[in-house]
Amino acid sequence: MRIIAHTILLLTLLSLSSCKEDIKGVIWGETEYYTNFIGYDYEPVVMEKTLELDFNEDAKRLISKPIKFEIVELKGDNYSPAKDIKVYKNGQLCNGNEFDISTSDSEVTIGVEFLPTAEEGYHTVFFREKDSAGLDRIEYTEIGSGIVMNNIHIMNPLAFYLMWTIIILGVAYILWYLLVILPKPRVNSIELEYSESGYKRVKMNGSYELVCTSDRKRKDGFFRKMFCGTRKFEYDDFWTHEVTISPRSSRATSAVKVTPLKGFEIAGENIRKEPFDVVNADGSKKVTITTS
Repeated sequence: MRIIAHTILLLTLLSLSSCKEDIKGVIWGETEYYTNFIGYDYEPVVMEKTLELDFNEDAKRLISKPIKFEIVELKGDNYSPAKDIKVYKNGQLCNGNEFDISTSDSEVTIGVEFLPTAEEGYHTVFFREKDSAGLDRIEYTEIGSGIVMNNIHIMNPLAFYLMWTIIILGVAYILWYLLVILPKPRVNSIELEYSESGYKRVKMNGSYELVCTSDRKRKDGFFRKMFCGTRKFEYDDFWTHEVTISPRSSRATSAVKVTPLKGFEIAGENIRKEPFDVVNADGSKKVTITTS
């Protein structure tokens, strides 16, 4: 009876798939395992094969009760129940990773699932018959060269795409910074001599522009700083309209660019390191500006 059962299951397994040259056993399947990451959880994969069974009359006569099989793995010279896997028969989880085959079965679908604790790499396990009482293990022989399953550990797909998105955006930002933000002309400081409020010196600290305004709450947001560069703010009631002072390159004809001039006008030469005056509309107030 045992020989008949082994022969039937062995021929069925060998008909499922061919073996790779460097792997001994029938290729059963492979899974790609990854750890959970911010809501993108691993979905267990059940590797299934359908075993077609054909018991002849002698087999049906000799096999009077279901044949119980278990799945074992070889460690050293000893076989032991396979760990880190689950076994299914016809979609139902098998208790103790054991399943029955009877002569009335024309086919059964056996599924194997790796548990998260399973090691990465190829796993070779064997179907073997338990004794009819299901208590003692005697005269066990593996069927063929076993079945081979590959457990591949990969990076969580969400983490993978997020990582590459961050890398691509990071590289793009570095290029943007080097090509757009960094080349902007800068000065060390801008000095302002107000006709009413007196002298102020604004250290630019790498900022590319000075924003002059009377609105003390006026500030740049994070993304503007990130993609356009940092700006300094000068607060004074003289500035009835917002004005920006931007250093220009040494090849430019003027030292700075002052915009917009709504409500103001420039008096004097607009040349680097030489002061120029910004006068209000009625000429009653002015500020003398020097860059350095």
